[in-house]
Amino acid sequence: MGKRYSDCATQQLACGERKTKEEYIMSTMTISNSSSISRPATSVQAAGVFSSVAAFFKRVGNAYERSEAARKEAYLAEAVDLYDLEYRMQRLDRESAQTAAWIKGF
Repeated sequence: MGKRYSDCATQQLACGERKTKEEYIMSTMTISNSSSISRPATSVQAAGVFSSVAAFFKRVGNAYERSEAARKEAYLAEAVDLYDLEYRMQRLDRESAQTAAWIKGF
Protein backbone atom coordinates (compact mmCIF):
# COMPACT_ATOMS: atom_id res chain seq x y z
CA MET A 1 0.00 0.00 0.00
CA GLY A 2 2.88 2.37 0.67
CA LYS A 3 4.26 1.97 -2.84
CA ARG A 4 4.49 4.89 -5.20
CA TYR A 5 2.66 4.91 -8.55
CA SER A 6 5.77 4.13 -10.56
CA ASP A 7 6.57 1.16 -8.30
CA CYS A 8 3.01 -0.19 -8.49
CA ALA A 9 2.77 0.26 -12.24
CA THR A 10 5.84 -1.81 -13.00
CA GLN A 11 5.76 -4.38 -10.17
CA GLN A 12 4.70 -7.94 -10.75
CA LEU A 13 1.16 -8.54 -9.52
CA ALA A 14 0.05 -11.39 -7.29
CA CYS A 15 -1.53 -13.25 -10.23
CA GLY A 16 1.79 -13.23 -12.08
CA GLU A 17 1.11 -10.64 -14.80
CA ARG A 18 2.75 -7.30 -15.36
CA LYS A 19 0.80 -4.17 -16.21
CA THR A 20 1.99 -1.18 -18.13
CA LYS A 21 1.35 2.29 -16.77
CA GLU A 22 -1.62 2.74 -19.12
CA GLU A 23 -3.18 -0.56 -18.04
CA TYR A 24 -2.59 0.33 -14.39
CA ILE A 25 -4.27 3.72 -14.86
CA MET A 26 -7.23 2.12 -16.62
CA SER A 27 -7.61 -0.52 -13.92
CA THR A 28 -7.54 2.07 -11.13
CA MET A 29 -10.05 4.20 -13.02
CA THR A 30 -12.32 1.21 -13.37
CA ILE A 31 -12.05 0.45 -9.68
CA SER A 32 -12.72 4.05 -8.65
CA ASN A 33 -15.66 4.30 -11.06
CA SER A 34 -17.22 1.13 -9.68
CA SER A 35 -17.47 2.82 -6.29
CA SER A 36 -19.66 5.50 -7.86
CA ILE A 37 -22.41 2.94 -8.39
CA SER A 38 -23.58 3.61 -4.86
CA ARG A 39 -23.98 7.34 -5.54
CA PRO A 40 -27.55 7.18 -6.85
CA ALA A 41 -28.63 5.66 -3.53
CA THR A 42 -27.08 8.57 -1.65
CA SER A 43 -28.72 10.97 -4.11
CA VAL A 44 -32.07 9.39 -3.37
CA GLN A 45 -31.41 9.65 0.36
CA ALA A 46 -30.35 13.28 -0.02
CA ALA A 47 -33.50 14.02 -2.02
CA GLY A 48 -35.54 12.44 0.77
CA VAL A 49 -33.82 14.60 3.36
CA PHE A 50 -34.34 17.75 1.30
CA SER A 51 -38.01 16.97 0.77
CA SER A 52 -38.40 16.40 4.51
CA VAL A 53 -36.72 19.73 5.28
CA ALA A 54 -38.86 21.48 2.66
CA ALA A 55 -42.00 19.94 4.15
CA PHE A 56 -40.93 21.09 7.61
CA PHE A 57 -40.45 24.69 6.49
CA LYS A 58 -43.74 24.59 4.62
CA ARG A 59 -45.51 23.51 7.83
CA VAL A 60 -43.75 26.24 9.80
CA GLY A 61 -44.75 28.82 7.17
CA ASN A 62 -48.36 27.67 7.21
CA ALA A 63 -48.45 27.82 11.01
CA TYR A 64 -47.02 31.35 10.94
CA GLU A 65 -49.57 32.48 8.38
CA ARG A 66 -52.42 31.03 10.45
CA SER A 67 -51.16 32.69 13.62
CA GLU A 68 -50.65 36.00 11.82
CA ALA A 69 -54.19 35.84 10.42
CA ALA A 70 -55.54 35.03 13.88
CA ARG A 71 -53.62 37.98 15.35
CA LYS A 72 -55.06 40.35 12.74
CA GLU A 73 -58.60 39.06 13.26
CA ALA A 74 -58.29 39.46 17.02
CA TYR A 75 -56.97 43.01 16.56
CA LEU A 76 -59.87 43.90 14.28
CA ALA A 77 -62.38 42.26 16.62
CA GLU A 78 -61.33 44.66 19.39
CA ALA A 79 -62.72 47.63 17.43
CA VAL A 80 -65.46 49.43 19.32
CA ASP A 81 -67.20 51.05 16.34
CA LEU A 82 -67.06 51.31 12.57
CA TYR A 83 -64.57 54.20 12.56
CA ASP A 84 -62.21 52.33 14.86
CA LEU A 85 -62.52 49.27 12.61
CA GLU A 86 -61.65 51.33 9.52
CA TYR A 87 -58.67 52.87 11.32
CA ARG A 88 -57.40 49.45 12.35
CA MET A 89 -57.83 48.09 8.82
CA GLN A 90 -55.88 51.03 7.38
CA ARG A 91 -53.17 50.53 9.98
CA LEU A 92 -52.82 46.86 9.02
CA ASP A 93 -52.64 47.86 5.35
CA ARG A 94 -49.89 50.39 6.11
CA GLU A 95 -47.94 47.78 8.07
CA SER A 96 -48.17 45.27 5.23
CA ALA A 97 -47.09 47.94 2.71
CA GLN A 98 -44.10 48.86 4.88
CA THR A 99 -43.18 45.19 5.22
CA ALA A 100 -43.44 44.68 1.46
CA ALA A 101 -41.24 47.74 0.84
CA TRP A 102 -38.68 46.49 3.35
CA ILE A 103 -38.57 43.11 1.66
CA LYS A 104 -38.08 44.75 -1.76
CA GLY A 105 -35.27 46.88 -0.34
CA PHE A 106 -36.86 50.32 -0.42
